[in-house]
Amino acid sequence: MPIATIYILFIIELYSPSEICRCGRLYPGIILLRRRANSIFVIRYKENEMKRILTAPVQLWHVFLVTILVATLTSTAVVSAAPLQGFWLPGTMRMAAAFGNDSNAVHVPMGWNPVAVLQTTITIPAGKRADLAVMGEVDIESGTISGIQYCEGQIRLDNVTSGAQFRPGNYKLGGYASNPPNNFSTPINGYLGNVIAGTHTIYLVVDAGYADCLALQRSMIVLANIH
Repeated sequence: MPIATIYILFIIELYSPSEICRCGRLYPGIILLRRRANSIFVIRYKENEMKRILTAPVQLWHVFLVTILVATLTSTAVVSAAPLQGFWLPGTMRMAAAFGNDSNAVHVPMGWNPVAVLQTTITIPAGKRADLAVMGEVDIESGTISGIQYCEGQIRLDNVTSGAQFRPGNYKLGGYASNPPNNFSTPINGYLGNVIAGTHTIYLVVDAGYADCLALQRSMIVLANIH
């Protein structure tokens, strides 16, 4: 027994329901499935019906239907092709992370000498580049209970002192003219675009002035857009 062919048609409601029913009489086998506010879905179930559709005389509603479908598909393509503004080049996203805690706290002596309190190593494949974004936080313990206290933080690539600096640059993790708090947590973030292929180390760097700092709980999450 031959297998019947099912065709799903979408008819725009340009005419009244009675006129659509007359279409049904012109093309037997149309069954109304569901009616919405602006459209009607119908199903045509008949073996070799495609041949009848192709040889049927063209009517005005056929022209309207084709015109509306072409206009809809064209407008959708134009919207989809609209360029995205303000983004880096599209690529493959990767993520890395590192953390430290009180058990391996890092002492940062005064004198504005940069100290890496956290680091992680990533590899960018040959022939590729990467846009890097780092989100981090440092729990700083003050080295003094009175007087002046400053701790600064930054993120650098491959070298603690001379490596490429993630934007925007230095953060004041804490700065007080007198009676600084003994302990506080400060976020530190940055980004660096178009990093070349190879193995790279990302450093979370802290330096201190006038009094020592102690880096306790700290974390760093790295997002890489590889393209």
